Amino acid sequence: MIPKIAKGGRSFKGAFDYYMHDKGGRSTSDRVAWAQTENMLTEDPQLAWKVMAFTAQAQSRLKEASGQSRAGRKLENPVFSFSLSWHPEQEPDQEHMLETAHKALEMMGMSEHESVIVAHRDEPQKHVHVIVNRVHPISGLAADIRNSKRKFSDFAREYERENGKIYCQQREENFEKRQKGELSRYHDSVIAEAWNQTHDGQGFIDALAAKKYVLAQGRKRLVVVDPHGKSHNPVRHLEGVKAKDFQHRLQDIDLTKLPDADNVLQKMKSSSDENDTSRLVFKKLARLKIEAMKKQQRQERSELNDKYRQRYRASKKQLANHYNLPKQKKEIQQLVQATQKPSWWKRLTGKAKKERQELYSTLQNYESAYRRYLEGLDSVKQQRREESTQLRQRQQAERSELKTYLLAQRKAGNFLLTDDHGMIRTQAKKKKKEQQEQSRKRSQNRKK
Repeated sequence: MIPKIAKGGRSFKGAFDYYMHDKGGRSTSDRVAWAQTENMLTEDPQLAWKVMAFTAQAQSRLKEASGQSRAGRKLENPVFSFSLSWHPEQEPDQEHMLETAHKALEMMGMSEHESVIVAHRDEPQKHVHVIVNRVHPISGLAADIRNSKRKFSDFAREYERENGKIYCQQREENFEKRQKGELSRYHDSVIAEAWNQTHDGQGFIDALAAKKYVLAQGRKRLVVVDPHGKSHNPVRHLEGVKAKDFQHRLQDIDLTKLPDADNVLQKMKSSSDENDTSRLVFKKLARLKIEAMKKQQRQERSELNDKYRQRYRASKKQLANHYNLPKQKKEIQQLVQATQKPSWWKRLTGKAKKERQELYSTLQNYESAYRRYLEGLDSVKQQRREESTQLRQRQQAERSELKTYLLAQRKAGNFLLTDDHGMIRTQAKKKKKEQQEQSRKRSQNRKK
């Protein structure tokens, strides 16, 4: 995670015009994925800046109402904003991003302050911006933002440790330096390695390009643009190197032929837009592939159920005939009727007793045959359970393999899933045909 603190300001309207709209104008808001207000009566992010501005203007009255001292200089920059950016390979959902932003606010002692959390989708990495009103909405006291960078650095370090993977090794090294009482400053390891491993300007440029970094002409100086579109002053990332040393190293190249930093950023944005489109296509293809597998697996389960339903019915009939159950049942019914009210002649001749003995013997034979009949059906049920278990295990393995495959394709950047070419069109045609068939059947039913 990379936290970044923006420069403080006095205009909430200006901050919201920037964060709640696309860069370069207020006409569109395509880069805003979602937004949420905190500690305000309104849930509309577009109205939140008015509430926050009113609270900041009423700071003196809030202090007086809460019994605080009104002494001291008036707060000039009530707007405090920061961003939290995840690594491009991480895919946090909205709930996790909100939870992390809440923890960051709590770490800064601003959990009770008015704030708006905005998520953007204009970069390869997931990130949120948090705009906070430094004025407490009840006490009127201003939040203490001293040592903010150090606090956010420690917060990001603990976050990465809790989530099991360290993405920023430089932060770990700086933390160890601070523990030893040494001075620390952030250095981009790619820029430092490119400088230390080369001896001329062209080699430095090539080493940066290998890591998708670009040396470009900035507005005031040479800058290095990283793959995420962030511009760096390269001299600040090189220990013991001064600006004149940096210029001396680059004597072998024509600085006027270096690309303009704004043009580099524009190309990166265009590439990012293409990647976003590719990701949308990938998600659609992946969803269709998953739905196709689910449909196929449901069909397999349905076929297995139909197979054993038919087999169970056939087995019942076959076993019943094999053990003469219908015939024995009919004999039992006849003997029951004969033994219910025997005539005086049957009782006198002993025939009634023989019929009762015959009924008892027939019942014994029927119970024995019925037990064997049930055992035969149980074997069919057992076979069904075994095949169902095997099918379920196989389908679970297929789902797991598909998930692993899609995850690997996404990490590899193969967003087109070329082996599934034409799947969207095929599925769309199939769905349209099914809808037409359903419409035709409904029309026929209405006519009937």
